Amino acid sequence: MLHPQAKYRNNGLWVNLRQGRVLGESEVETVKKMRAQKAKSQFHHFPSKHEFRVWQALRDKLARNQEIVLQYPVKLIDSSVCCPRGKYWKADFAVFQKIEGRDRVIGLVEAKGYETPDFLHNLILLEAFKPELFQTLCIVYPKKTPDKGMIKKMVRNPAWNGCVYTLKEFQEQSMRFGGT
Repeated sequence: MLHPQAKYRNNGLWVNLRQGRVLGESEVETVKKMRAQKAKSQFHHFPSKHEFRVWQALRDKLARNQEIVLQYPVKLIDSSVCCPRGKYWKADFAVFQKIEGRDRVIGLVEAKGYETPDFLHNLILLEAFKPELFQTLCIVYPKKTPDKGMIKKMVRNPAWNGCVYTLKEFQEQSMRFGGT
């Protein structure tokens, strides 16, 4: 079976999460060796510059009692005959806040360069099986939000509380998650 080529060739970038800085090539080799040894580290590989920029903007919006979880797995469907392991989707970012002594997801953020059929399918499943998370979803595009299709319909629907922004709009928003 032929595998489709990626639409954009992109090696992404490695970031020191504590310092918020992009690593140089020599540092990346050291980090890769550390990760190969299963060492826990403060380094993360962002698949694109856009995803890194969304993380930076999101980090600037957090309140003191909030934190970002990268590549947060959301179980969309429990195990079944057709899907023995269940169906998962990894949101680029989840924002957690301590509420009544427990950490709770108060927002999902997805950095999208372009929509894939798989992403749109996962949105449908998220709305159907995890409506409380669907209502917190914020989708951030690099330069332009979609002007047609399912995402545009979501934006026009007053029943959806989520948001769709360009990166610039997201950076300029004074919003805080969870009303803090």
